[in-house]
Amino acid sequence: MKVKKQVWQSLEPGDIVDIIAPASSSTGKDFQNALRFVHKMGFIPRAPKDIFGKDLLCANSDEKRFVHLKKALYAKDSKVIWSLRGGYGSLRLYPYLTKVKPPTKKKLFIGYSDTTAIHHFLNQKWNWQSLHGTMLEEMGRGEAGRREINDFV
Repeated sequence: MKVKKQVWQSLEPGDIVDIIAPASSSTGKDFQNALRFVHKMGFIPRAPKDIFGKDLLCANSDEKRFVHLKKALYAKDSKVIWSLRGGYGSLRLYPYLTKVKPPTKKKLFIGYSDTTAIHHFLNQKWNWQSLHGTMLEEMGRGEAGRREINDFV
């Protein structure tokens, strides 16, 4: 079987970065810092207004987190979907993903930890590339070094 090489699109200043929270929740401060980080890098951060709900374990209900992921996957004006954080809950979105068709436009999905379930789906079922990379919450808190950040974006 011949594997077709895929390359994701580079981000340009002013590009939209879709931010999702497919797993555990975050603090308001960490979320705001993550948004500021994306903006400082020259991109436009976009996150759902209801990114956080009242779920005890996850950022929101399974249904809401899937709606956020689906909107980001199908948005025609963004190239990247970046996970806010890992923790717990991404695997619970897998059954929802199996019921939708892949968008015509492939995107780069970024995250690690619990979001490995989403990486697996995108890689194995939709033949998308993804990047096991630093969570946006960590970038916003300054836990990544300047060189790592520049290499990353």
